[in-house]
Amino acid sequence: MMTSRVENEKALQRAENRLNVALKMGNAGAWGYNIDNEEIWATAEGARIYGFPPVDGALSIEVVESCIPERERVHQALIDLINEEHEYNLEFTINPIDGSPSKVLRSTARLEKDEQGNPLEVFGFVQDITETKKTEQALQKEVAFSTSLINTAQLIIMVIDVEGRIQQINSFMEAITGYKEAEVKGKDWFDTFLPSADNTKIREMFKKAIVDIDVSGGINPIVAKDGRELMIEWHSKSLKNVSGTIVGLLSFGVDVGERIQAEEARKESASIHNSILRAAPIGIGLTQDRIIKWTNENLLLMLGYSNDELLNSSARVLYDSEEEYLRVGQEKYQEILRANLTQISGRLENTLSQLKSPQLDPSVSQINCTEWIEQVEICFFPKRL
Repeated sequence: MMTSRVENEKALQRAENRLNVALKMGNAGAWGYNIDNEEIWATAEGARIYGFPPVDGALSIEVVESCIPERERVHQALIDLINEEHEYNLEFTINPIDGSPSKVLRSTARLEKDEQGNPLEVFGFVQDITETKKTEQALQKEVAFSTSLINTAQLIIMVIDVEGRIQQINSFMEAITGYKEAEVKGKDWFDTFLPSADNTKIREMFKKAIVDIDVSGGINPIVAKDGRELMIEWHSKSLKNVSGTIVGLLSFGVDVGERIQAEEARKESASIHNSILRAAPIGIGLTQDRIIKWTNENLLLMLGYSNDELLNSSARVLYDSEEEYLRVGQEKYQEILRANLTQISGRLENTLSQLKSPQLDPSVSQINCTEWIEQVEICFFPKRL
């Protein structure tokens, strides 16, 4: 009988030791409140959390609650649990009795009753969650900062899930499309924002982007709430959860409508300039580093060369003599660098009987003279009548 009791006591002690180890590993302690004598008892880890010596035993409720700045709120929660059986699940700060730094605790408890249903004892757990709260606060700051960037960025930022449903759009996208996030969240991206003619093509691009195939730089229109079409250049990256599973697509979009219009205007202007240069009743040649890069047809006719013969040859052929060629290189080139453009006249000794009618090489027919500023010598030759 004695042996059995001793073995039971040892088994109980081992169980208690295991519990204490588990609680310590989780920065948690067990506690209880005796309603009759208003005494608190705590495990060693529970006592340590509050700054008491780490031993199991009874503690004064007055001393324990003196560590809690929000003492009234915490004590009222205990009273509400006993009298009203309200849930007891609290987070609060303590100043440990030993003067160590403040801690943030989470405490949960349940009410034990006697056979008649009368409140008997409160049994609970307390856990030190200080580091967890610091991590949460740091994360919240990062989220707040990221959200601020997203909402102030002057570009579209959008998240869609693997099914193509809109999960998030930023303030800039709301502003340029006229849609609020609440209007489009959960809706199909393709049906909501894309012209029907582009729907199939963009769905195929989405299938590539969602599996990390690079389709960045693609430009396609989206339809605003008022029916306007906006030309957007897209850059995307798949989103993955902690296990590496793709859960969505993060897309950045730049409104390039003005850029496209400017490019079209530039091309139109260049086309007009090129037409003027080609049709001008004078011979015109453009050189770079004194190598002929472009001529109009009149200059080819006046010189008697074909475009293939003249293109990429030395500008020496444009001058009567070596001395004139060198003089321009030494003196006039400084004017070119200062003023960007200059006019250099030369005499042509080819007779009209020597003129040919070559076609301008289409590879150089789109040269824009403004692209040759600083290093370009432009020569204008009066056409002989």
